Amino acid sequence: MPEVSERVPKIKLGDFARCYGSHLVPKFNSGDLSTEFNLGRNNNGTFQFANLEIGTLQETLIEEVLLSPQFNRYPPPTSFQRTFWKAIITWVESADEEVRHEIYDRYIELLQNRSVTSGPPSPAYITHFYSLPAFGTSSAEAATGGFSSITLLESQTTIESGTTGLRTWRASYVLGDWILANADMVASARVLELGSGTGFLGILTGQLQTAAQTSTSAQKLWLTDIHSTVIDRCKHNIALETNHLQKHQGVVVHTLDWADCIATSPEFTQVSKFMEIVRPDIVLGADLVYDDSIIPALVAAISLALRYSERSMAFIASSIRRPSTFITFKKEAELANLIVTNLLLHVRSAFLLADDDHSRGEGVNTVVLLRITRRHA
Repeated sequence: MPEVSERVPKIKLGDFARCYGSHLVPKFNSGDLSTEFNLGRNNNGTFQFANLEIGTLQETLIEEVLLSPQFNRYPPPTSFQRTFWKAIITWVESADEEVRHEIYDRYIELLQNRSVTSGPPSPAYITHFYSLPAFGTSSAEAATGGFSSITLLESQTTIESGTTGLRTWRASYVLGDWILANADMVASARVLELGSGTGFLGILTGQLQTAAQTSTSAQKLWLTDIHSTVIDRCKHNIALETNHLQKHQGVVVHTLDWADCIATSPEFTQVSKFMEIVRPDIVLGADLVYDDSIIPALVAAISLALRYSERSMAFIASSIRRPSTFITFKKEAELANLIVTNLLLHVRSAFLLADDDHSRGEGVNTVVLLRITRRHA
């Protein structure tokens, strides 16, 4: 953030909301707590406010988080809320200041509502804020300091209902950064996403297309997955009022089995008809290369999707968990007359990401971004 010259700086509207929405807990310096604090280290660096009055901090927290219609309607996990407010209370008390009763009352309420039931935690909302490209700023963005937002109901466990597709993984954020950097490319395009999961990339793409205010027939968006529970969750998130996709007339959520894209499949003719309707300009996919067994079907799906236009391109982001699997994917793609090109990643992410147990080992350095095109004679 820019260096502050005033004794008591104004906190940028949206900073606390971004951290709270992304499940980031404040981390404070061990020095003079009454003059400086940091908000969670992440891909965007560190928020710093010098000479900050605690009264200003608490007032901003109450207005921006505690009384937020967004977070009251789409709250993060209660376990995170307890940790968040405990960190705030600890810092204020360490500075020998009085905690505002609104903040303390919320914390006590969360403690009293602590669940004693066993089993995995329930799904909860996560809200990612990002700066919308220069398509214009809506009233919703103005309310959060110029940020737009994506809200998702997600699993709080790695696997739920037999799938990992009910939460958003690191590769999706990497591809999201590429989408934001190339917003003009996707804004008026026919876009197909493979393995849409909870809908993060689809909502981002749909918001860009809506914000661009283009009304061309090309502007369409197809989100696909195979697991019925994932499809239902994607539809739920797409329909959330806070995601502002009501004005987008071209969002379709569709079940797609990549195995049906193999030429010998009994369903190949039917899937080919679907792809001919879609005729995507851009194909998106994140964390698709995860097991050797699915690679032939995945390559067949990408190849089929790129068949209908010489200008079609696929952009695939993938975490490298097993290098051998990634090598196998590239070899299969080459055998299918596809050209695979590695793209440079953005050093800084537009999204705040928590380094929790689910994302360890999935830092930006373990993610690759690929551009895939068909080899034409």
